[in-house]
Amino acid sequence: MNHRAFMLILACLMQVNMVACSSHTRSYPGFSKDQVWDAAVTASENPEYFDWYVMVNEVWVDSTGQRIEILRELRRDYAGPQTDAYRQDRHWKFTVTMDEDSSVPELRITCRVAALPARFVDESAHFFDEVAYLLGDPTPVVEEVKFQELQVPATSSGTPDQPPSDQVDIDSLHIEPGASEN
Repeated sequence: MNHRAFMLILACLMQVNMVACSSHTRSYPGFSKDQVWDAAVTASENPEYFDWYVMVNEVWVDSTGQRIEILRELRRDYAGPQTDAYRQDRHWKFTVTMDEDSSVPELRITCRVAALPARFVDESAHFFDEVAYLLGDPTPVVEEVKFQELQVPATSSGTPDQPPSDQVDIDSLHIEPGASEN
């Protein structure tokens, strides 16, 4: 098989993997199905993000079938540590359903667009956390990560008997006060 055919097959397999639907579920013990459903509808119609702007949020609610269809587009300008800012866009199509057969209220969110699995895990966790917040559930909310520049002490170059270590003694790290508080 030549290189061109191999690359074509590999690209097709990667595309199939990206298109595959994935879904996540979360149960909400201690709450009624009506309470969870109302919170899911509210979280769908009024999403809140601390680090993204919601550009488009189209929601279709089927209360009798307990299904919510969401089309959402998010945008932000992101600058990581020691990098220039760049624009990030996320386009999502979700289906949220309530599991009628479960004794404990359970929501399932299914992604209907090609997406990296890790990004979908983050987005579904965000949705589920919004529902929990609206229910008053004391589920911990993930806060913005603040990066701090660490000064790592220089390690010795090692000797023939003892090669240099890739491990750093955490007690020897020094964090500059206010290193990256912006």
